[in-house]
Parts: sequence; C-alpha cells; structure tokens
Amino acid sequence: MKHAFWKLGAWKLWAAAVLSAGLLELPFPLAGPMPAWRSIFAWFGLVPLLWALLSPSCMESPRPLRRGFLIAYLCGVLWYMGNCYWVRDTMLHYGDMPLGAPTLLLVGYSLVLGLYFGFFGLGVVLVRRATGSTRLALAFAPILWTALELAAARVTSVPWDQLGYSQVDNQEVTQLATWAGVYGISFLLVAMNALIAEDLLFGRDPAYAWVNRPYWRVLLAVTVGSITVLSYALPQNPAPTATAVLIQPNLDVGPKPVGQAPANGIAISPSSNGWLANNANLYRRNPANWSAARRDHLPALSHAS
Repeated sequence: MKHAFWKLGAWKLWAAAVLSAGLLELPFPLAGPMPAWRSIFAWFGLVPLLWALLSPSCMESPRPLRRGFLIAYLCGVLWYMGNCYWVRDTMLHYGDMPLGAPTLLLVGYSLVLGLYFGFFGLGVVLVRRATGSTRLALAFAPILWTALELAAARVTSVPWDQLGYSQVDNQEVTQLATWAGVYGISFLLVAMNALIAEDLLFGRDPAYAWVNRPYWRVLLAVTVGSITVLSYALPQNPAPTATAVLIQPNLDVGPKPVGQAPANGIAISPSSNGWLANNANLYRRNPANWSAARRDHLPALSHAS
C-alpha cells in the first residue's frame, strides 16, 4: 500500500493542495496593509489544486471522487486556518473562553468552511468523470467556484475573503465589479487559473498545442479585450477636492464601563480621548478637508477630551 502510494505519485497531489493553500494566502492581508503586488498570486494560486484534481494520479485512483474531495478539502481547511487566524485571537481576547478553546474554535470553523473547497474538488472531478473531458471540467471550474462563493455568503453567511476581493487595488479588473460584483472578478480569476492548469496538463502533448486550443484562445481574447475596453470606456474618477475622515473611537467591548458617553451616545475609552482631541484640532485648522457628515459630531467628540 505504501509502495503504491509513492509509485502513483499520490503524495504530489496532497503537496499540490498544500501549495495552493499557501499561494492563496498571499493575495490577502495576513497582518496589516498588504502590498499591491501580492494580488498577482490570485491569478495562479489555484493552479496546483486544479492540476492535482485532474491529473492521472487522481483520476485513475480506485475512488477518484473521494480523493478529489479530500484533496480540495485539505486545501480549504489549511487556507481558512491561515486566512482567518484572527478568529482565534478575537475569541482569546474578547470571548471569555477557557485556554485552548479559541484554537479549537478556529479548527472547527476551518473544518466546516473547508467543505466548500471539498465540494469544489468533488464537482470538478465529477464533471471530468461524467464527460470524459478535462477541458469541460476546467471550463466548469469558474462556474462552480463562483456558485460556492455565493453559497458561502448566503447559506453560512461568511462572505469574507472571496477570491475577487484580492484585486481591490487592480483598477482595471475592478471595473468589472460595476456589472458583475465581486463574483464576476472571482469567475475571471478562476478561469485564468484553469487556463494555466490546462497548459500544465496538456503542454507536453503535441496534439494540444496552443494553436489547437480555440476555446481557450477565445476565452483569453474576450477576457483581455473586456478588461481593456472597460478600463477606457468607464469614466475616470475625478481628482479629489476634499479629504473625508471616518472617526471610530477605541470602544471597549468588555463588561466594564470606560468613561462617560458624550452627547452622541458613543462610549469613549480613556485611550481615545487624546486621539479624538488631536483630530478635532485638525478640523478647526482646516475644516474644508473634513466630510460635512462628520461636522455635527466633532463638538461632542472634542468635548470628550
């Protein structure tokens, strides 16, 4: 059994799932602001997983559907544990939970939401088995991924870190959100991942040379053309004439009172008073750079100091 595992290269499938989980962590901020260049990893982060799901080692195994589900499930669990690490930290500091419970909560959270990745792997392998076409399975991948993101947002109410959000700093791609929302951007990203995966799966076969891939050529041409047209067709944002600042005091979510609430009913913690006073002084020196919506609150906020 162990010999067969190594002979069939099954370990590469699991390694590819781990690699995809790591690559998909990079397009999202782990702590603090994220450099814009890291968003590029979303364009190929799913490639190892797609390759693993549709490789001969997976499709020729005794139970390809189960293996496809488990490979993608592993990727999903690892991704959620890394991307949503703050669930543990939040519960540790504010959840009043016993030691070790926040970590178990994060593990359980990841095990549940990782099922969406598992269903993605199951669906891709199922289409491959039903049609006998790897191309159709890859073409189905962006449709299934987008549907599962929508299910995660509507069924389990967890719309965090959908793949399309990784392109928030990509001004050309975000034009698509005007018509298709974040789901349209996720669709585009997974389609490009599928295109790269197709090249990995068939790149060495002369029968699948690039000139013999009309469907993918059309998809790529439409994608690039759409991005180019949208980037020039839509009106550009005008130059800013004012600076809007949103003030959020350092509220204490614990049970202990933290000072007196001002007239607007917001409880101000002592550590926030100096910060609010400084911002109130900035307003007095240059009120034109403040949003008019916040002006009514500033007297109360400056009083809090």
